[in-house]
Amino acid sequence: MKTQYLVINRETRDELILNAKEVSMFLKRKNYRDYAISRISSKKETWFEILGFAFFGLAIVILGTKIIVEWL
Repeated sequence: MKTQYLVINRETRDELILNAKEVSMFLKRKNYRDYAISRISSKKETWFEILGFAFFGLAIVILGTKIIVEWL
């Protein structure tokens, strides 16, 4: 996935989401002092994270059910 940047106009607070090429072209035409630029971090979930959350959720359901059944 390409890196994306959040470009905010300091006066009007207009926000744009651009990739690196678009940012360089945008700033060639505009005054860069009028804009704040920050990088948007992209979190890409892996199969191991998804599998870990699934097992964790399943364990909570099983243990919760066991506790409730013993309590009754």
